[in-house]
Amino acid sequence: MKIMKVLFSSQKKRPVVASTPFSEFIRNASSAEKKKVYTVVLQKATERQQAVASHKTPHSTQAV
Repeated sequence: MKIMKVLFSSQKKRPVVASTPFSEFIRNASSAEKKKVYTVVLQKATERQQAVASHKTPHSTQAV
């Protein structure tokens, strides 16, 4: 027990901040709601990554 006290006593507590809509969603949404949102977010992120990867600039083929 003493070692645990030493390990965790050095950690500072973070100040309490106001809740945000995102934090409320994470805390309160059902797993089904989260899955729907995560699916859309991941699809859009994948689309953006594919767009960036497929965009070729004249500098991309030159050696540095």
